[in-house]
Amino acid sequence: MKNTLLLVIFLFTTIAFSQEKDIPNNEKPVEFIMVQNPPVYKGCEGYKSTSSKNICSNKKLTEHIDKNFDASVSTNTDLEAGNYEITVIFIVDKQGNVTNVKTKGSDYTPFVNEAIRLINSVPQYSSPGMQREKTVNVRYTIPIVFTVVKNKH
Repeated sequence: MKNTLLLVIFLFTTIAFSQEKDIPNNEKPVEFIMVQNPPVYKGCEGYKSTSSKNICSNKKLTEHIDKNFDASVSTNTDLEAGNYEITVIFIVDKQGNVTNVKTKGSDYTPFVNEAIRLINSVPQYSSPGMQREKTVNVRYTIPIVFTVVKNKH
């Protein structure tokens, strides 16, 4: 039987918060439900509204993942046909770089490695997140669903 792997990326929710490493001892990082100005993906700078920039950035991130996905991770898999979800958590830091990539939800090494590789390959954002006129680190949580289809050949 030949296995085919399909990649599905759900529209994702952005969870954002201030995570400052250089804060004074008497201040704690403040969590935010939503960052005021999310990081902007390269190519989305021309939009005027924050929501348009965010929609464009999410679309470009999804396109990057789709375009760079390595379907060979399905080779020689013993997994049953079905959906396998991996949640990828990462930070877009104050310089617009993707950092601290982690996964949860699956321990199947080829899927975990591919999810981490994909997110680590995201180019630097053109601008970082802003909260109350200060640059902040922004945490993203993206569910990626790998679908294994077993062909009857």
